[in-house]
Amino acid sequence: MIATDLENTRSLLLKSAAGLFAEKGYEGVSIRTLARAVDANIAAIGYHFGGKEELYRETCRFVVANMKPRMAPVRESLQAILDKPGFDPVTQSADVRAFVALFISRFVHDDLNRSGQALLLREYANPGIGFEIFYAEFIEPMHRMITRLYARIRGMDENDPASIIGAHSLLGQWLAFKLAEEPFLRRMGWERVEEGQVAGIQEVVVPTVMRSLGLDRD
Repeated sequence: MIATDLENTRSLLLKSAAGLFAEKGYEGVSIRTLARAVDANIAAIGYHFGGKEELYRETCRFVVANMKPRMAPVRESLQAILDKPGFDPVTQSADVRAFVALFISRFVHDDLNRSGQALLLREYANPGIGFEIFYAEFIEPMHRMITRLYARIRGMDENDPASIIGAHSLLGQWLAFKLAEEPFLRRMGWERVEEGQVAGIQEVVVPTVMRSLGLDRD
């Protein structure tokens, strides 16, 4: 019973910390605020994490652990393309289109992990002590896979700087909907991107991405 209570407190601290750190940043959240948010004493944070910095790192790891299952179908979709030898635009363009559409839907609309995604994007835009965790465990692996895809389609070496630049440009076409979300929502007159609105984004962005890859010239 005691062990269960301790684990519950730890889990509550991590969930609460993700929301608070995402909203206010590392410097904007005090240990006292964190403890008060879950009705725990300050000593509980020291017991579970040792201090604020380690709590922040563990929160980042917690966010990654929660995001990986949601993004797993995206990685699997891309890996299936990369597992095939070479690239045939006639037979594989549809697979690439499906991958891009899936990535957009999973990333642009994520009600289950909004605070975690916001923390990731905060570190993405302004790297802090949690950036290396997000980069090593989430950002870099996907970036490398997309670089491989870009290089294969273009007939380039995946280690060529131009391949990395091209892949980063592709990512930017849908990351912008989160990194610059507020201006987009204001222009659309939305409070947030709802599930039913994702299709409209896909209809515009997917063809743009395909054209940038030279796979859709219509």
